[in-house]
Amino acid sequence: MAQTVSPIELDGRTLEGGGQLIRIALCLSALTSKPVKITNIRGNRSGGGGLKAQHLACVNWLAQACNARVEGAEKGAKTLLFVPCAARSAGGKDGPNVPPVFRKRMLKNGSRVSDARLDIGTAGSTGLALQAILPFVLFTKLPGSEENSIPIRLTLSGGTNVSGSSSYDYIAQVLLPTLENIGFPGITATLGKRGWSHGGTSIGEFTLEIPATTKLPIPAFHLAGQDPSNKRRMAPCSLTATVIAPAAYHDHFRDRLTTAIAMHFNLNNDASDFPLKVQCEDSHHDKRLYLLLVAQIPVHKHQPDVTSDSSSTCTLSATHHYLGRDWLYDRKLPPNGHPKAIADMAGRVVRELHREVSSGACVDEHLRDQMVIFQALAKGRSMVFAGEDEDEDGEGWVAREPSLHARTAEWVCREMLGVRFDAGGVCEGVGYGGIPYPAILASNSRIPTALPPGLVAVFVGATSGIGEYTLRALAKHAKAPRIYFVGRSQEAGVRIAADCKALNPEGEFIFMKSDVSLMRNVDTVCQDIKRKEKAINLVCLSQGTLYNTDEQQTVTDEGLRTPIALTYYSRMRFLTNLLPLLQTAPGLRRILSIFAGGKEGPIDLANLRLDHGSNPLALRGQMAAMMTFGLETLAAKAPTVGFVHSYPGPVRSGIARDRNWVTFVLRNLFWVLGPFIYVPEEESGERHCFFATSGRFAAAAGGKGGEGAGVGLGEGGVVAKGADGRLASGVYTTDSKCEASGEKVDAVLEKMRKEGVPQKVWEHTEAEFVRMVGTASM
Repeated sequence: MAQTVSPIELDGRTLEGGGQLIRIALCLSALTSKPVKITNIRGNRSGGGGLKAQHLACVNWLAQACNARVEGAEKGAKTLLFVPCAARSAGGKDGPNVPPVFRKRMLKNGSRVSDARLDIGTAGSTGLALQAILPFVLFTKLPGSEENSIPIRLTLSGGTNVSGSSSYDYIAQVLLPTLENIGFPGITATLGKRGWSHGGTSIGEFTLEIPATTKLPIPAFHLAGQDPSNKRRMAPCSLTATVIAPAAYHDHFRDRLTTAIAMHFNLNNDASDFPLKVQCEDSHHDKRLYLLLVAQIPVHKHQPDVTSDSSSTCTLSATHHYLGRDWLYDRKLPPNGHPKAIADMAGRVVRELHREVSSGACVDEHLRDQMVIFQALAKGRSMVFAGEDEDEDGEGWVAREPSLHARTAEWVCREMLGVRFDAGGVCEGVGYGGIPYPAILASNSRIPTALPPGLVAVFVGATSGIGEYTLRALAKHAKAPRIYFVGRSQEAGVRIAADCKALNPEGEFIFMKSDVSLMRNVDTVCQDIKRKEKAINLVCLSQGTLYNTDEQQTVTDEGLRTPIALTYYSRMRFLTNLLPLLQTAPGLRRILSIFAGGKEGPIDLANLRLDHGSNPLALRGQMAAMMTFGLETLAAKAPTVGFVHSYPGPVRSGIARDRNWVTFVLRNLFWVLGPFIYVPEEESGERHCFFATSGRFAAAAGGKGGEGAGVGLGEGGVVAKGADGRLASGVYTTDSKCEASGEKVDAVLEKMRKEGVPQKVWEHTEAEFVRMVGTASM
């Protein structure tokens, strides 16, 4: 059922109350397609607040990237509504899945890049603008990024050295190496021209060469501190100073730096043997003085395990952390005042960096708040250690408080994504990645032209919940489809058929009332369909209910407990009966079973019918594994059919409608938490419609673009990894973000395959069919 998603409302006066709140909120909105409304923009800033040129450049760039509808995008505006219109995201000139901010170009050397550019139009900070758009770029998988390794060339024009913001030099020497440490490919920065906020404003630019994005989501990462048992903090293995000042003062900077470093880093007042590298550049203006000092700190290899699944954690291959402190001199310079200014700059920057190093931190104060969004988007528990300070007695250590900027970043991520950060800098990220929602909608929008008219589909369990949402999505997109849908409620069936007819007057929507927990009823439904149809393009199965440990109330008259009768046996019976019709269909041959793909667990061969057992997770794991193995068995018989076993995530559905203690607890739990964690109904339907139609889930014998493969992937599109770990294997497990099962589940399944468990499960299944209805299939 289509619904309007209310925007997430953020008060721009919260905590730091400046531009960072806007940048992070808009970036996450563009990535997740969640609309956001920000009021009292920059309400804690002097001068009245409101949007400035730098913020507007970010708003406009991200709006173009996700085809957003924007209200209030004007200078000085204090309220902004940003609604990503993913449904209209037809893409740019380079393809339906390519955001229009990217343009493919052929370079003189013959290589190809995806070009993107952001122009602030003033000397506004490019470093701050980068905070809004770099995460979007890194977490957006462009077509061709896997197969063709097409890099992205991102150019930002504005101020490169601006007070109160990251300079180009800090980005190149601190931020980018740290991003490589946490798992992103190495990004190269090239300065075109400096842009200054001092000595007369000027506009400059720099370019980032970003290699093709690695697999998303990025795994959890640890930026942990030095050995906690060693309270004597290690000195940096090297220091690098970047000095930008009139050439006449370069030697003065070197002298002052040497003295300050020797004093603060306890080098017996002699820094001659200390590994200090000084890079000098002429600023060509007396009022342009800039100093950056970067420390390389050895990585502590024995990092604490803060993850719930260590197999999904990024192991740092880096040898150093990077800490930086800088100062773009912003005080009035009296005549002949440069020596004092240089002494002040060297003393302050060295003193502040020494405090960072002494704390044992792996990120400096300014980098910590920039890491927040990456923690929130990674998969699993990521840790960023920001250091400790001595307590008041000097006898112990206490964790450093996060800065106001870091707390603001954490708050925005909590409001937008539902994540939490603890006092130790640990966050359980959402695992953003897979196929972005706009690309899913773009693929679904091509169904009318990519697939033949008159598609025939069978939906079982579609009178409520995810099955209903998926049915409505297909009804909206397909051209003149004929859809049979099976359920228990006549009232719901009549209502849904009328709604779908209104969505698609050319379609036929046929409700079939049946209790499909009984295999004899499944056979009756299949017989009726087979009398009317010679081919079926899609079978979508979502029937099921939560497990009830009260055995007496959940046993059917065919001797099965109702949950496993619906979730496993009923689904396998539908598929064995209808598989021959799927094998002859044109354009699309797909089976979608919506349950717990990627959540498979061990199978107890002595309890295949689940006649006993009360651990809900263990029961779910066994049923999920049995389903995946059942699909693999059928795929071997029908290699021209694609099979998908999906896990939908938290979606409002009717699965907890049966009344028992389990559903009572879950209904009340989700009544409280649901608004914060539910996948919206329409989005869930669109995502499962994608699973049901996209060529990403092609049959083993069909392959990309083959007969029955579904909607084409376009240039650079990649067929998904199968349940057995092979690309395009024909059987796929996926969650709502198109992410395949993890290594831990893959290992469990592979172990059972080697032990012959799938064959034993299928022999048992056919034996149960014979026991209940007399035949292994119709």
